Parts: sequence; C-alpha cells; structure tokens
Amino acid sequence: MNRSTPLRLFIVLCFITHAVSADIHYSGHIKGLGNIWGYPQDSLYALQEGSSTAHANLDLRINLDGKLTENPNFKWELAYQYLLAEQSQNVFSDTGIINDERRLFDLTSKLHESADSYSVHRLDRFNLSYTSERWVLRAGRQALSWGSGILFSVMDIVNPFDGRVYDQEYKVGDDILYLQYLLDNGNDLQFAEVFRRDPMTGQRGKAVNTRALKYHGFLNTLEYDLLFAEHYGEKVYALGFSGPLQEAVFHIELSQKNLAEEAYFSGLAGVNYSWVAFDKNWMGILEYFYDESGMGGEFSASDIYTRTGLLESATRGERYFFGRSYLAATTNIEQTPLLNLGATLFHNTGDQSSLLQVSATYDWQQNLQVFAALALPFGSAGTEFTGIEDDLSMPGYFLSYDYTAQARLAWYF
Repeated sequence: MNRSTPLRLFIVLCFITHAVSADIHYSGHIKGLGNIWGYPQDSLYALQEGSSTAHANLDLRINLDGKLTENPNFKWELAYQYLLAEQSQNVFSDTGIINDERRLFDLTSKLHESADSYSVHRLDRFNLSYTSERWVLRAGRQALSWGSGILFSVMDIVNPFDGRVYDQEYKVGDDILYLQYLLDNGNDLQFAEVFRRDPMTGQRGKAVNTRALKYHGFLNTLEYDLLFAEHYGEKVYALGFSGPLQEAVFHIELSQKNLAEEAYFSGLAGVNYSWVAFDKNWMGILEYFYDESGMGGEFSASDIYTRTGLLESATRGERYFFGRSYLAATTNIEQTPLLNLGATLFHNTGDQSSLLQVSATYDWQQNLQVFAALALPFGSAGTEFTGIEDDLSMPGYFLSYDYTAQARLAWYF
C-alpha cells in the first residue's frame, strides 16, 4: 500500500460522509507512552540492550461516526490511527505497532523505518451498519468481543486482549460481516465471519477465516451463550453463563477447540465483587483459567516449538500465556474521585511463577489523564513469568527481565 493511502482514504471518506450524513460525532486521543525495562545478567536482552533500556511510543487516534441523512437506520464508523514506536529486541515490549498482514484488506501503511524507530498509520474502523427493531447488520473493519472473561479469554476467539496489557481502551479491528437477530423472548442470535488472508501465501477463504454462530439467552437470573465456530479450519464449541452470586457476579466459560487437528478443553471461572471499605469504593475480580493445550510445569523455548498448535495460536495473537493452569486476581480502589489505584496478580500454578502489576490512574484535568505502573515477576529461574530459557539459540540465557515501569499521558478530545 502507498504510504499516504490510509490518510488520503480517511480524508476522502470524511468529505463523503459529511455530505450524506447527519448527527456526526468525533472523538479521539493522543497518548504518549514510556517504558523502562531492567534485565538480569543472564537475560538475553541484557546481551542485546544492556542492563536496562527505555522505549517511547506515540499513539494518535481520531474517531468519527454518524447516521445517513436519508435513512437514520444506517450508521457508519471511521477511525484513523498514527503510531510511532522505538525499535526493541524485547518480545515483552508492547510497542503498539499493528499490521494488517493477516486481515483481508491492508489498511495499514508504514511511513518510515530506521534503526531506532518506525511509524505506521492505518484505518482501524471502517464499517457501515443497519439497525432495525430486530436486525443488526454491520460490514467492514470493526471489533468483535464475545465472552465475559476479564483477565483470560475462552469464548473471545477473535483478537482477545492480553490480560497483562494496561491499555485496553480499543480492541484492534478486523474485516467482519456481523449479523444479529433479536427474538421475541429477548434472546438473540448472532453470526459473524472474519475474513483474512494467509500472510505467507496471500490465500483467502475457509482455511484462514473465522465463521461463528452464537446464541445469547436468559434463564431466570442467568445469562448464557452457546458458541459454534470454525476457526482457521478447526472446530470450536463453547458454553458460557453468568449470573448473581449473593452480592457478587460469577461467570464461567467452557470450550473444546482443535489445534493442529487435536481436540483440547479450556475453561475459566471467575467472580466480580464491589464493596465499600475505609470510606473507599473497591472492585475485585478473581479468575481461574485452564487450557489443556498449554504446557504443564516448567518449559523452555524448545518445548514451545514442539507444540505446533500452541505456537500457531500464539503467532496469530490468540493466546499470550503458554502454561496450562492460572489463577489471577485484580483489585481497584477509588482513592479519590480523580485517583484510582490498582493491583493485579497472575500466578502460573504449574511452574509456580507469578507476575505482580501495580498501577495508578489520575484524571489530572477534564481531558488529561496520567497513568503509571510497575510490574515485577516472581519465581524460579526459567519459569514463565521470570523468563523461560532460550535453549534454541542461546542455552543458559533467558527471555527474562527484573522489572518494567510504564508511564502514559493521554489527552482526549
């Protein structure tokens, strides 16, 4: 794609939609992000980048949406992104840079790349929708989220969030045809097809697409979901339900999926609870996650490469944890109306490693937000959160770090 194509397309679409639309809304943000990483002496990254390293990112996003003048049942949505990041050898580093090598349409263009930094701009939303009393039809670049998992995901099979990522404001868009039909009893039936292409061959079709049918219903105080999907040519069956548990809310998801033509079970169970203590508002989430396709006990880089299905799933951005069993908890305290404090703990029950994240979010001004976080891994050397051994290329060295600190300044408009 030509370097300026996404911006030109965005500008042209802005003029077109302005001419045929009413009630246009716009919003967006500019976010500046800084990360500092510290490495132990036996870390592979210490060989490449020294005892510590710092990286900075910039994220500009402009959102537009509106209704067509002649028929307000039709709505459109556009989102333009400009992303700038410093180069890093660290696989843990969240640069924020996105590409469309697997998506049906390539709406991302690289603006520049050097030894120190690179930048892209792209269209992250580009869709048209029709809504009536019973039907919703949406086609184009959009985001799709299914399931009730917070820190882990089972039913959310399309671009699930990494639970360790702090900024989950926007899910990356895909090229999707989405249908929803509302039944008389309040239940609904949803269909989605995600269109992709193979990044190596350019092949399109069933082998790389996701086609899913989901039924969402109510049973007394419970909500439930039934999911049947074909994902990269493999079958996925899932069941999820949630409801009140005294003063809390619970959620459970169960799934059977195929990876490399082998069937695996996965599931999660969690509970959400809010309370008041010490004159402060608190919120807590506890989740347990199990995935039969994950690695049990301790493992190294070579162990992951022997698990074809596991590696393929990670390469496609569908999983971010390689173990089999996890327990995670997160809590948030409203210290003041402008200051929120948070802490999250991930624990791999197989290798007994853990990751602790603490954060603070401060609404400095009406449209200006400051965020800071610190992450510390715990466990024996060679475990998942402390860093597994890179026994494929550098035996005796680990993909590890001692700590990472992050600061973000965001301006919203």
